[in-house]
Amino acid sequence: MCVVACMSLWAQPKISFDMTTKDLGYVLWRTPATVTYQFTNTGDKPLVISNVTTSCGCAKAQWTEEPVPAGGKGKITVVFDAEAIGHFYKDVGVYCNAASSPVLMHLPPYLEAKAEPEKLGRGKTGKLLVTLDSEKLPKLGITRASVYLSRFPGDKVGSENEIPVSVALLPDFSKLTEQQKNNPPQITLSAKELEFVDLKPNQKKSQTIVISNTGRSDLNIQDMQVFSMALAVKLKKRVLKPGESTKMKITVLAQNLHRVKGTPRVLMITDDPNQPMITIRVKARLKSSEKYAGRKCQAGTSGAGTGGH
Repeated sequence: MCVVACMSLWAQPKISFDMTTKDLGYVLWRTPATVTYQFTNTGDKPLVISNVTTSCGCAKAQWTEEPVPAGGKGKITVVFDAEAIGHFYKDVGVYCNAASSPVLMHLPPYLEAKAEPEKLGRGKTGKLLVTLDSEKLPKLGITRASVYLSRFPGDKVGSENEIPVSVALLPDFSKLTEQQKNNPPQITLSAKELEFVDLKPNQKKSQTIVISNTGRSDLNIQDMQVFSMALAVKLKKRVLKPGESTKMKITVLAQNLHRVKGTPRVLMITDDPNQPMITIRVKARLKSSEKYAGRKCQAGTSGAGTGGH
């Protein structure tokens, strides 16, 4: 979780944080994690924080709302409640009367940005150069973030100035020996797409995929990511010897489908040089309300008739 510099309103106060980045490590689903950022007004005028924003609805912020005098301290407390499984950078934007003029707001530590030119006249065009440092990515797999273009001092985050960023970090196979190249693991799946139809609103339904190693050396499933709160995934084994198989159980939680955008996916990162990233797509559809209501109505009529006997 990262806190970004204040947006400029006027220049006398100055805000200094005890830290601007906090690694929360592994956060359990629906188990809120709290981070507190301490700050000091190192300027010569009172510091006022007018607003604190977060990059998604899963993070809530509270802050010192009273003016902080020169040399005084305050704090910003952020509670993050994970709604999905995966790697995330969540950002906190602080709006105050201290001086700063960032090009992009909510930059995660693995991104750098530069504007060319830094100032644009009316009707002119420019470009943003965004540089990724893969060494600073937390783990293999997909990492997502949103950064926001600061169009003027005091600009706020929103869909109009959002720039989504998504990056997939894969294993490095450049240092494999000749023996490893000639005897690689090979992952084989019984299916890469599942379909669940006519689900009831609160139903939980599961299907199983068989994962096999048909290669010549041990297969390691190095990471697994689930990109939907409507899915629950269980994998029995992560290391398979040549000829071994394991099962992956994928469960659809129908009650969360209405909150899902797009097709739910499961991503696996492996050390198979030919298939380092595998995506399993899960198509799930609720039973139409008309059919469901009709069945309930028929069941009620049948019950009434039996009772009459």
